[in-house]
Amino acid sequence: RAKHQKGGGAKAAAKSRSKRTTGNDPQARRVAKARPPPNISPEDEERLSSSLLDVCTARNLIESEDGTARRKKAMRKLQRMLQDWSGSLVKGKKAKKARAKAAGAETPPILLSFGSYRLGVHTPDADVDCLVLAPRHATRDDFFGSWVRILKQKKGVEDLHPVSSAYTPVIKFVMDGVKIDLIFASISNEVWLREHAQCVKSGDGGAEDGGSEREVDVDDSLLVGLDEASVRSVNGVRVAQYLLSTMSSPRQLENYRLTLRAVKEWARVQGMYSNVLGYLGGVNWAILVCFVCIRHPDASSARLLHLFFETFANWNWPDPVMLTPEASRHVPPRNVDARPVWDPRENYRDKLHVMPIITPCYPSMNSSFNVGEPGLRRMRDEFRRAARVSREILSGTATGEDGKKGWSSLFERSGFFGQHGAYLRVDVAATTEDEFLRWFGLCEARMRLLIAGLESDEIRAYPFARFFRRDTKEQYVSSFFVALRFAPGVNRDVRWGERVSEYLHVVNSFEGRTAGMDLRLELLKRADLPRFVFDGSEMLRRDGAE
Repeated sequence: RAKHQKGGGAKAAAKSRSKRTTGNDPQARRVAKARPPPNISPEDEERLSSSLLDVCTARNLIESEDGTARRKKAMRKLQRMLQDWSGSLVKGKKAKKARAKAAGAETPPILLSFGSYRLGVHTPDADVDCLVLAPRHATRDDFFGSWVRILKQKKGVEDLHPVSSAYTPVIKFVMDGVKIDLIFASISNEVWLREHAQCVKSGDGGAEDGGSEREVDVDDSLLVGLDEASVRSVNGVRVAQYLLSTMSSPRQLENYRLTLRAVKEWARVQGMYSNVLGYLGGVNWAILVCFVCIRHPDASSARLLHLFFETFANWNWPDPVMLTPEASRHVPPRNVDARPVWDPRENYRDKLHVMPIITPCYPSMNSSFNVGEPGLRRMRDEFRRAARVSREILSGTATGEDGKKGWSSLFERSGFFGQHGAYLRVDVAATTEDEFLRWFGLCEARMRLLIAGLESDEIRAYPFARFFRRDTKEQYVSSFFVALRFAPGVNRDVRWGERVSEYLHVVNSFEGRTAGMDLRLELLKRADLPRFVFDGSEMLRRDGAE
């Protein structure tokens, strides 16, 4: 049974943070707690790194040349469309000064990638995260107005979803089969835009051939005069280019990419890849892997992967993971207005964060503020399990489901649905696809409220960050599961409505809700779980916790 301690998670986090060590390099001391990797020969290490690449290839984690070419073509098309749109705005607006009009007409927007595509670790089905750096005559209202109308009318554009109210406003769509998340910033430095527009070769970045490094670098001067939403948008690109800049050689970059691919796939298999659902997303995993690579610049991908799990299995959360010196994070670049940065000494809310992973660019923020005690607890457990398995792989004693020793044992199907005695099933349903997409978007975005409501001194919640989509003739349905462990003596027949009242209030207050939108909660025993949660022929494992 799980052990339960009284006292809120927030108080525990604050108390733990107050005991944080100090010194010239506290990060090094935290890493030093990890066990050293097994001693293996250079030949075996090279063989294991090669087999890791083979496993990632077999799991379809590396895009084909044709797939990459299709992305580049879509980005070139998008760049041309943005240039035409920007030019039409100049013609359609009355410039107060002829100089401003001329300058605006000569200044095209620049399209830059970030995220997994910029880092060169995207999977074939991943979207492309893109930033539009636009001249000042183009505003965010234009972006969500006339630009959206252009996309609606454009042949080849599908599944268009503008989300202007998001923390970082975004337009999601599919262009010629390529999924794109497009964000926006209008910058005042049009001289910089004109100078760098000549350097941009649309779609030449983000490929496995190293093309991502050829994209234009965004310097600190572009932050001048930007609002908060634009700073967040620009920082997506700045963080990606910073991570790439820390790699001192092509070999180190290659090892970083392969290690990151493996870590992200492991997280997906374990149901822990989702920032929205209280785990970690792409940028979080990228920063954590970069942290390990910086400290082991000569390590192979096989060794780096084990060091990654060993490091964070032993990390003293909520001590933060930081790639840059703490002092530098508080100093704004020249001519840039001072902005709030992550600082638990000054901000009480920052002190309550349980798993801070700090972005390396000003203004530094906690990229993992969505993580709560339930997500952290499960990630700790899985880090420890993966550290043990990866050690066995390096030492040659691991055996996977296929009976072979190697990396396949690390990527085995998750045993999540055989490890707990009770599960809360949440079904999100609607009668039409359009209604489902809108209803599901709301329910997913607020799911952390449900998870937090379940957590208490008597109950521990373990969410699985994956939705199981099943459509019928009558409904579109997606199911989400949270495993529950109860303290001794606690009645499992609890009143769920009271525990998740905040979540239910938010979703039930949705103004766009229709009669066909439904939300169902059901407490299940392990033996009553539906078969669709198990992959292939995997059977229920009756061992484990009650």
